[in-house]
Amino acid sequence: MNIVKQLNKISIFISIAFFTNAANAMLSCKDVKYGNENYFDNMQKLAADARLPDGYFSPLS
Repeated sequence: MNIVKQLNKISIFISIAFFTNAANAMLSCKDVKYGNENYFDNMQKLAADARLPDGYFSPLS
């Protein structure tokens, strides 16, 4: 019975990891291409997802 509980915990963890990665994949290359109307917002999201310092990117770099 203990093995079944462990397998259930592992499957839940894998499911959470899968859905978390799927949520992060919402941005595509065209979303962060300069000229996109939401370029700066999308770059901020990307910077936060990448865990850049302060969740900030510098467009001048």
